[in-house]
Amino acid sequence: MLYEVYFARISIYSLWFIIATILNGMSAGTWGAGDSYYGTSIAATCILSGIFAARVLNRDWTFNNNIYTRILIDPFRRFAPLLASIGMIVIPLLYIGYGRAVMHLPTTGAGFRQIADIFDVQPNALNGFYDSAGRLTGAYADIGHFTTQADIDAGYQIVDFVNATDKLVLSEEAAFSLITERDVITNPVVLYILDQVGAYDSSALVAMLEQQEFGLVILRAQFYPDEVNRAITTYYEPFEEIRMNGFDYILKRPKS
Repeated sequence: MLYEVYFARISIYSLWFIIATILNGMSAGTWGAGDSYYGTSIAATCILSGIFAARVLNRDWTFNNNIYTRILIDPFRRFAPLLASIGMIVIPLLYIGYGRAVMHLPTTGAGFRQIADIFDVQPNALNGFYDSAGRLTGAYADIGHFTTQADIDAGYQIVDFVNATDKLVLSEEAAFSLITERDVITNPVVLYILDQVGAYDSSALVAMLEQQEFGLVILRAQFYPDEVNRAITTYYEPFEEIRMNGFDYILKRPKS
């Protein structure tokens, strides 16, 4: 980008990077955001780095005739072939280093185990996965992992409890409602964010909980607004806890 500003012209990729980084940065400053919010900026960075690498290796630099070119570039033009040769070694190493720094992969299975051995990585996430970010987010935004048979069995065990009630089900995980062809009632994270900015009135949902209109409540992270969580605690009691995909799902039923 500095090259384009001082020696060439601004490309659409640089504008994309600038705008994306500003917008991503603003949106990532909200509750519930994660590193995935920077995906667009990272994509733009990868493209810019590829253009830079190609220009180095192909010696495809063009410079406007201005004071910056005369002072900073002209004295070093004779080193261009040497820099291109060095780039053939340094650039692949930089990409390998970057890939190693942001690596996410299984450490078991054909191919994956060999790669893990080459880069000397040990599993630090669920089910034998390696995540370069570790578990800084408390697992809720961790990389995914291979589903085990135990996870599948646990999921269908929860489904059985859903099917056992004729009443509405309040499930923090929408999949349980979808697979049993029930209405998906609310998105807890969205409600929480709206509640934090005073844009959500939870009285209707709280009233349904007070009247015990739900035959089953399924919780994982308890990301509902505070008054909703309090109503769940007041009017519902836990009767089962099932571990699936590395998380403990708490099942609650109406108190007598």
